[in-house]
Amino acid sequence: MSQGQALELVEQLAHCFGKEGAISVIAEMRKDAGEKVAQEIKNEGGKALVIQTDVSKREEVKDMVKNVINELGKVDILVNNPTYIVISFNYFHEMDHEEWEKEIAVDWVGVLNSCHSVIPRMINQKRGRIVSITSDASKISTPNRSNQETRQLLPAFQGRLLVSWPVRD
Repeated sequence: MSQGQALELVEQLAHCFGKEGAISVIAEMRKDAGEKVAQEIKNEGGKALVIQTDVSKREEVKDMVKNVINELGKVDILVNNPTYIVISFNYFHEMDHEEWEKEIAVDWVGVLNSCHSVIPRMINQKRGRIVSITSDASKISTPNRSNQETRQLLPAFQGRLLVSWPVRD
């Protein structure tokens, strides 16, 4: 199950999963972008499912995970690739709240929502993996990139999951 806009890296991962016989579930805000990737995977002989999901909304994520469980029975791997970029030429103090609020909601809260929804399932399965992808660009602060820095939270959170993960397989 991949969460994140249909960007090149997550697209490649979805294709690789498909080639290995896994069913790629693409949770994408922009259903048309997810459908394009799913069709490519199917054209290569793989299987894919697209579920339009705004990961910043907890109920949508919970519903998406329920749909995956109903369709496939389990979630083996969650790939977090949150990507909601606000391009603003304003300094932070000049931005409207809405300009950066959605980016934080997708890039940080979306990861929390996704992990929180799949971890209980993975514990019950006694198996599962979570991969969170971020960019080194998040380490570089620029005056007109709203909250790229929120992605720096991902490695620390992934470490927290690792030390508290009850599933050892």
